[in-house]
Amino acid sequence: MSIVFDENLDLFCLETANTSYIIGLADHRTFVGHVYYGRRVRRQDLRYLLRTGEAPFVPSGNERECCSFYDTFPAEYSGNGVGDYRESSIAVRTQAGQHAVMPTYVSYEITDQKPELPGLPSAFDREHTAQTLILRCRDEVLQLDVDLYYTVFEENDMITRSVRISNQSKEAVYLTKAYSACMDMDDDAYEMLTLHGSWARERQMDRRPLGYGKTSVGSIRGEVLPSGTPIYGMDEIFHDTDSRRSVCHAFYLFWQFYRTAGKKPV
Repeated sequence: MSIVFDENLDLFCLETANTSYIIGLADHRTFVGHVYYGRRVRRQDLRYLLRTGEAPFVPSGNERECCSFYDTFPAEYSGNGVGDYRESSIAVRTQAGQHAVMPTYVSYEITDQKPELPGLPSAFDREHTAQTLILRCRDEVLQLDVDLYYTVFEENDMITRSVRISNQSKEAVYLTKAYSACMDMDDDAYEMLTLHGSWARERQMDRRPLGYGKTSVGSIRGEVLPSGTPIYGMDEIFHDTDSRRSVCHAFYLFWQFYRTAGKKPV
């Protein structure tokens, strides 16, 4: 199976032919955290990568440091306006002017198919070999459901992600920002690689160090054109005595796209 949930460790393991993507649940299955994405690893206890066993610990055990937890926890889909001052994955505005939103874990589902995205271009599973993990999250105050979709194409070494957001309350909620994915990774001397160009000279490679602050890549044309290909990579650089090696994490976004990347001191 491409997707396995370890009930004892509260870890979801998504595996392709050569990579592992691991998601963890923290604080009594309240928060969904990013644990690991990279070369395929054997199944093991990687909960220490969430760093919930060190200060500021988790809100249920150290309530007065909730804001510090929100600002440092590697969230799989980050909220907005509750103490996390990093780039948020979602932002809303209610009729009362409220901006705070914090989706927390509710349940999960694993299916042997790739769900369709009505009205949107997306990858599809002709061979019926894909598996999909659905993490159902909710902001209980706003009654806003946020479902995170992960589809694993094991043989193709690819994982697709999407988000479905639905308002279950009787009041209007205005969605002012919604990212398809969030990848909260430790700083490891990354370089950002993007592809730019124009007619007859497409995909010109641009590489830059990923420093503090925010770097963005985007397009408002609504389709893939030579001026900007919706793909970028995060190169983990290794400097040897006589060579330069790297491991690239590549991301591709269908349709109109906008991405941010950066790092923040902790």
